[in-house]
Amino acid sequence: MLSKNGVPVVDEAFGFANLTQNRLASTSNYHRIASISKVFTKQAILQMIKVGKLELDTKVFPDVFGPLYNYQVCPGSELITIEHLLNHTVGVWPTTTRTGDPMFNKKELPHKQLIQAVLKETKINVD
Repeated sequence: MLSKNGVPVVDEAFGFANLTQNRLASTSNYHRIASISKVFTKQAILQMIKVGKLELDTKVFPDVFGPLYNYQVCPGSELITIEHLLNHTVGVWPTTTRTGDPMFNKKELPHKQLIQAVLKETKINVD
């Protein structure tokens, strides 16, 4: 859906939901936008680094999210830096299937609870 000032302007689906099954997309399909927004997020973070608000070696937990949220994190989370996130070098679940991806297998959870579940239950592999 595309909205302007909170009012839906376009609510249509385009393309395929599943290419192998030749199934067309519908407005009820779930699609992750993370990959589309990565370039914008990375640019915003690099701008924050440029003005001294962040550093590549800033720890995500607790330095970034600590003041905002009281998340319980799994062992290894304290090692994750901004640079790890920008370079996608924190392994958590296989990216070749949706099976282990909590975005798809915990759809019933509200956003904050989904984040907490991932942080608490996921084994972190920091390179």
